Amino acid sequence: MVCQELEIREREKYMKERHKKIIASEAKLIQKQQNEMNALKKKLEGNLNERLKLRENEHNKLLQRY
Repeated sequence: MVCQELEIREREKYMKERHKKIIASEAKLIQKQQNEMNALKKKLEGNLNERLKLRENEHNKLLQRY
């Protein structure tokens, strides 16, 4: 009887620790994905701004010609 109770307690403790590790891993993965998404957004924003500047420069050149 005592062995079974001890085994149950040990299993519960193991499951709690396992659950904590899973939660921590998920949180770490979510943070990593958010960081990657933010980096991609910044890259896209930079590319868009560069394209807009080039377009504006081309527009100004065309206006100066005519």
